[in-house]
Amino acid sequence: MNISIRDQAILTCRQLLSQLNRDPATPTYGCFDRRYWAWKLTDFPEATFQRNIQSICWFIDQPEIEESDNLVESIKAGLLYALKIQHKDGSFDQAYPNEHSYGATAFLLPDLITAYRKIKEFLSQDEKMLVKNRLMRSADFLHKGAELHGFIANHLAGAALALLKSHQLFGDIKYKTESNNIVDRIIENQSNEGWHQEYNGADPGYQTLCMYYLAQIFQTDRSDKLHESLKRSLHFLQFFIHPDGTFGGEYGSRRTEIYYPGGIAILAQEFPAAAEMHSYMEESIRTGNTVNLIDIDMGNLAPLLSNYIAAASIEESAGEGSLLPIKQKEITQFYKSAGLAIIANPAYYAVLGISNGGVLKVFNKETNRLVYDDCGLLGETSNGHKFSNQITNLNNPIKWNGKVFETTSTFNIIPSPIIHHRCTCELS
Repeated sequence: MNISIRDQAILTCRQLLSQLNRDPATPTYGCFDRRYWAWKLTDFPEATFQRNIQSICWFIDQPEIEESDNLVESIKAGLLYALKIQHKDGSFDQAYPNEHSYGATAFLLPDLITAYRKIKEFLSQDEKMLVKNRLMRSADFLHKGAELHGFIANHLAGAALALLKSHQLFGDIKYKTESNNIVDRIIENQSNEGWHQEYNGADPGYQTLCMYYLAQIFQTDRSDKLHESLKRSLHFLQFFIHPDGTFGGEYGSRRTEIYYPGGIAILAQEFPAAAEMHSYMEESIRTGNTVNLIDIDMGNLAPLLSNYIAAASIEESAGEGSLLPIKQKEITQFYKSAGLAIIANPAYYAVLGISNGGVLKVFNKETNRLVYDDCGLLGETSNGHKFSNQITNLNNPIKWNGKVFETTSTFNIIPSPIIHHRCTCELS
């Protein structure tokens, strides 16, 4: 594989057109959820798929794509269909009907605003009024609401960006005030080690998605506080680029191996660490050494594609990747509160997930290959329940004498829709 970020984005946008219902004779005209409008496999359309209209907006502007009234109409249809499935309170559903999801609304609103700005000249006055009214409903929903089932930094960053873009569109200061409040909350909950909380721990993969939203906010609403937060985040993230070009994994709180390049690319002109990361990971994406658009599922396609488009739109960074931790001869980096340790010498580069039961990745630095991948212990009880020690617990005890790490973790039943029991046992 040898395909640039931009060319991958172009190919993916072409494929996206097959996911979009472009038949104006149907009631689901403009729907991106093919499972719903074509195959009838689901009972409701997932609203977040409508985010993909932002990518189609970019696609039709590319020089190799011929201008087409049909494509403009497709964007218009996608925008209007999103508003058709919007709840009266401005929210949208992602996982189940009548969910009224804060996160889904946060992620969808900025892309709907982008689509509106792109095609508003093709809308009638009545359509413009309808769209702006509905977008304002979503902004009001985010302004009044909150996500309560967990602290998920990338969701909050998406909401902050949505509210900032709402302020730019409508001019109402309350949206910017709430955006600032959310950013402050994200920074206040950022660890001194640089990581942002994803549910109950640090997850480098999702942190790169969080950076995508925060970087866009920083572009238009710079502050010393956010600058310092981004700097600490970048310093943390650089340690989880692996010698083989992969990123993150089982040692993170959400086990994410997806690298979202958009925010890092945006920050590459401002922060040397971002330039180094972008340079190295751009090559990894091109060669297919990391998870990319070809690999991704439909549910995660929209945010990854928008990140690729952002990265493709940024001038090449000055970084060479030579200053990254994976290029250094000796490293011992211990993030105690995250329960993560990185140890490297001329022979290997290792990442230890202490908070996830001691999962371990070891890479040969001469061959740049993964040579040891221990994802923890897996067992089965006599009645068929699977259990594992790969459970995130930031309170796992740690002993380290400068050479050897020692930890204790618990076994936990692996959640399943048909298993409702829980047992624990000590593992030394």
